[in-house]
Amino acid sequence: MQQIFTAGTRSFTDFFYHIADFHFICAAGYLTFNPYYNQNTMYDNYINSTAIFAEVKKNILSKDFKFGQLTNVFGRTTVDFSHADINGAVVLDSTQLFGEVRIKVPADWHVAPEMTNILAAVEDKRRTPMISINYNKVLILRGVGIFATIKIVDCF
Repeated sequence: MQQIFTAGTRSFTDFFYHIADFHFICAAGYLTFNPYYNQNTMYDNYINSTAIFAEVKKNILSKDFKFGQLTNVFGRTTVDFSHADINGAVVLDSTQLFGEVRIKVPADWHVAPEMTNILAAVEDKRRTPMISINYNKVLILRGVGIFATIKIVDCF
């Protein structure tokens, strides 16, 4: 096994390049996973994402999504629920400082924002003329936004 730390020849960031199976933060780039794993597609029933001076894009394919947690510090996260499904009420917790979250949801989902905003906004930009809302599919947005934006947009 290769030594990760040797005196004076390796930096602390080199340590992260040798851990391919763990979820960690890149200070000026994308979140990284195992290089053979598609980091943009999630089959899991949850999402846990952190972006610090970064951008994260996630496509959720789960047919029984349960919860999510998003953290942005000067970052942006895009979550696409166009191929996902939920049953009942699902909580998406978001903590943002100078961040942006863009959530793509189907037009028939009910989105209920319960955010604490300080100079922040939650905008529902879906065009839903004459589409009946399915109140059995509720996406609850909770968390704190400070100088932040959450945009809810159509899937297409």
